[in-house]
Amino acid sequence: MMNQKTLDRSIARKLNLASQNLSGLDLSARSLKELNFSWCSMQEMNLQGSSLRECNLAGAVLARTNLQNVWFNHCNLRDTILTGVNLKGAYGLNPVELLRADWLYISPALTRDLMRYDAFNHPKPELFLEWAKGGNCPYEDQSVTRVANFHEDRNLITKRFLSLKPQSAYALMIRLFKENGVQF
Repeated sequence: MMNQKTLDRSIARKLNLASQNLSGLDLSARSLKELNFSWCSMQEMNLQGSSLRECNLAGAVLARTNLQNVWFNHCNLRDTILTGVNLKGAYGLNPVELLRADWLYISPALTRDLMRYDAFNHPKPELFLEWAKGGNCPYEDQSVTRVANFHEDRNLITKRFLSLKPQSAYALMIRLFKENGVQF
């Protein structure tokens, strides 16, 4: 585990901290630019008031981390675990990017609505109806990828699935926050 003193001396632009255990450290009110935090354990850290500019947080575990008043500027949040974080006053949050985080709990109703959002952002939404009947994954052999990260359930797709308008990325983000104890 990297300690606070070592990290304080080494904070620099483009630092690679991938897969480090940074849990419990206090990096509040720091300017953290182009740092690679991918697959780091960052649980219960204090990043309050920090600027995370172009940081890679892919796969990082930020459970119960204080992200209050953090500036997120072009951060990669794919597969990031954000359960129980404090995002009050955070700036620069991208709802589309937050749908790509790894949400540990998603209710069936929200799963269905995320699948609908995913379908409507697919070149051929009707493939989801075929998939629900046992067909191939709609993203198989496609040039585009999923727009949200969740565990799908083909049993939640009904005949009316495509007739209902999908919710916005923002509305889905707020629902994910509520279900995962994210303060916002």
